[in-house]
Parts: sequence; structure tokens; C-alpha cells
Amino acid sequence: MLTSRPAAPAEPSGVDRRAFPRLAVDLPVRVVSAEHVSDGRTVDASERGLLVDLAEPFTMLARRVQVEVELPNEGWTGIEADVVRREAVSEGRVLVALRLHDPEAEAVVPRPRKRRSRAKPKPPRPREVVEAELRGLGGLAYEQALLAPEAEPSESIIAWVNALAAELGEGPIPMAATNRGLMGELVRLHRRLAARGAEGGR
Repeated sequence: MLTSRPAAPAEPSGVDRRAFPRLAVDLPVRVVSAEHVSDGRTVDASERGLLVDLAEPFTMLARRVQVEVELPNEGWTGIEADVVRREAVSEGRVLVALRLHDPEAEAVVPRPRKRRSRAKPKPPRPREVVEAELRGLGGLAYEQALLAPEAEPSESIIAWVNALAAELGEGPIPMAATNRGLMGELVRLHRRLAARGAEGGR
């Protein structure tokens, strides 16, 4: 029987959860093989793996595919990947777990988008709006961790994360020395927020 999307998708087999933390991120994606192209969105991502939600039947038989992700600054970026798991979640929708190849190949340092100053006081924004912005920022953090994992993260990105964390009632994240470290701190921030939401719903 087909069911709705699981609340906490399982990790793709072969991907070390501790070494490669997964970040909830929503990005356009295509999975391409010799016989088929499937469009969808990412559910979560790490440096070595993606969980994608495809909005059409996943009929390709190939294990090795090309996954194309639309990154915030770099645009559409293609990476070879292995299909490690597939799961039907509703009629016509399939969750597919992918293991990425050579994530550091041809690494470039993305240029972060500038943010306007938040110096003037503003009325509190709805929590869901701030959380949506944080998920969007997760896409940018993932792009940097994927393409330049050992590069120093942008101060503007860290300031942006901390501004959103403050709006959500969280303290500033620890200073990260690398883009990989910043992605890890974002993962931990998402977990704290999810735990607070679960406690508030009891």
C-alpha cells in the first residue's frame, strides 16, 4: 500500500551518517539515464548523498545515473551518482536515494549573495516564514560544502544564519572554520528546532 512521505526518511545505505550529516534542503533536481529523465526536488542532502522526491514514475533501470541539481549560485550542476534505494510514497511519486561521485571535482568557491542590513527593528515574522528562509539558506550552505568543503565560510552567510536563528529563539551557532563545518552546524540547528517543535506539540 502506498503511503505519504515518511517524516524522517532513512539514510541511504553506504552513506556514513556521522561523517556526512544530512541537511533538509529543497532544490530542483533531475535524474538522468540513457533511457529516461525524471524531475523532482531534493528532500535532504549531504556531501556524498541526496534523497530526492520525483514527481513522476521512476522507470529507469540503470544503477549509475547523472543527477543534475540547480544550486543557488552555480545554476544547474551535474554529478554522477549511484542509485542505492528507491521507495514509492504515493501514486506517481518516488523517493530515490543517491550516492554522489567525486563531490570535490572541479571545486570552485561560490560567491554568496549579499543581504540587506537588518539594523532597523521590524515586527516579528511568522515562524513558518523564517523556517522557509532557513531551508533556502540550507541550499546555499549545501552548495558551498559540496563544491569547496574546506574553504572558509563567508562571514555574511554565518551572520545570516545567526539572524534567522535569533528570530527562531536560538542562540548563535558556533564559528565554523570550513564550509563543511558550517553545514554541520546548520544540521544541528535544524535538529534543535525540530526537537523544540515536537515538545511544543505535546
